[in-house]
Amino acid sequence: MLVMRQAEQGDEKRIHAFAEKAKVKKLPENMSNTIIVENEQQEIIAMIAIEAYETVGLLRSFVVMAKDWDAEKTVRFFKTVFAAAKQKQLHSLYLFTAGHAEFLSVLGFKEIDQEQLPESIKYAVRGQDTAQAAAMYCSLET
Repeated sequence: MLVMRQAEQGDEKRIHAFAEKAKVKKLPENMSNTIIVENEQQEIIAMIAIEAYETVGLLRSFVVMAKDWDAEKTVRFFKTVFAAAKQKQLHSLYLFTAGHAEFLSVLGFKEIDQEQLPESIKYAVRGQDTAQAAAMYCSLET
């Protein structure tokens, strides 16, 4: 059985080890902004970070390292992410992807022109190469 939850302070070393293994370059400063998935052995097998900027969030570092990960687990994971973002009172989420735009659209994300990004998101990714990535947006308001 998988456990999907917000990371806690005690998870920091494990998250860093997982991120290093997955070759993730940048981690959030506040680990409580990270959602992790643990397997039966309590090993981290997936993670994503939510960076909050007022009422919008930027999803970063989505990493999965599990052979049996499937679409159903991804949907469950993103439901957990959406719930955590709503708890942080975020109204929308943004992400950049070099692929998987079609699958992300099934989860509610829409591809947008990077010029349409909120200034806070543009500022958060300044200096990073996003030219080849698709910018995507998802409203959390119902």
